[in-house]
Amino acid sequence: GRFNYSYNDKYLIEANARYDGSSRFTGKNQYSFFPSFSAGWRISEETFWSSMKQAISELKLRGSWGQTGNQAVGLYSYYESLSPSTYTFGGEPITGYSPTTLSNQDITWETTDQTDIGIDVVALGNLNLTLDYYSKRTSGILLTLPIPQTIGLDAPPQNAGVVSNKGLEIEIGYKNSVGD
Repeated sequence: GRFNYSYNDKYLIEANARYDGSSRFTGKNQYSFFPSFSAGWRISEETFWSSMKQAISELKLRGSWGQTGNQAVGLYSYYESLSPSTYTFGGEPITGYSPTTLSNQDITWETTDQTDIGIDVVALGNLNLTLDYYSKRTSGILLTLPIPQTIGLDAPPQNAGVVSNKGLEIEIGYKNSVGD
């Protein structure tokens, strides 16, 4: 679902909601809710800004927060896998099945939260400046970590990793025409 609202082209709001399901998880972990929100304020559209329009024609503050999910794990990882194996019983070859990989019934969505705060400026008619600060954190990263070989089975995937990224992005642009 999505909701957008603009009041006098000055105050901007958007909200999004996702409810995702995946056959790669089981039970209560099969579905998850991922929301996001954003807001903007076009300061340059305010009446108190009219005296500044010639120098700075556009000034907008904005911010957002959102969450997304990732299901990057093999199909049916929550089941133990079996592989055929042949052995001899009473002098005859017999085919049997034995477990090869542990299961993990608790795996769930890898989740990324991202926050962004920014400002957009158009100055002197043709100089553009955009500044953005962002913070992105992914938790519950789906990994297969080593386990002791004495267990005799391969390791299952698990929600084990966390990665955090933060930064500042700056974009400067200039638009002008040359010639007729």
